[in-house]
Amino acid sequence: MKRKGNVMLVFIIQIMIFLLAFIVIVKLSALRSPVDGIFYYPKPVQERAVQLSLTDKKTIRIRAIVFMSLFALALLILPLVFTGVWSRITDFKTAYARILTLLTASSWFDTIVIDYLWVGKSGFWKIRGAEDLPYRKTGRQLIGKFIRQPVVYALLSIPMAYAVVHIARGLG
Repeated sequence: MKRKGNVMLVFIIQIMIFLLAFIVIVKLSALRSPVDGIFYYPKPVQERAVQLSLTDKKTIRIRAIVFMSLFALALLILPLVFTGVWSRITDFKTAYARILTLLTASSWFDTIVIDYLWVGKSGFWKIRGAEDLPYRKTGRQLIGKFIRQPVVYALLSIPMAYAVVHIARGLG
């Protein structure tokens, strides 16, 4: 019984680290001001920021590549490290369930905490001069994302779980 409790505690810690990584990446992307994270915004807001000389298209493109790459790496590497290296899970079903849970938790966290609460309710993400343009996701967009992403993650978790099993078996 003690072993099962330790396994669950480790998994909860892994989820917390995973979500913290998301917060850090989002905050780093807009460290000085929301304009730094303009690539998250709809095109009309980006275009207004360029018109106001707050940024330029090249900077938006470069920052989008850098930070979206960080997100992709975090989404792919952290579950592999947590499940294959740290926990050394060697059976496919458990690896799949763990990875799917991590990815789904990140999706729901992104939708509820980051998109709805942080972006939708805080004033930090408002861009001066573009207040008249919608920059928050609508309720319909949030619900669509809330439903759609776990389906995508269910498919993505399959090859990731196979990789985890091979990693964990290779580590012995």
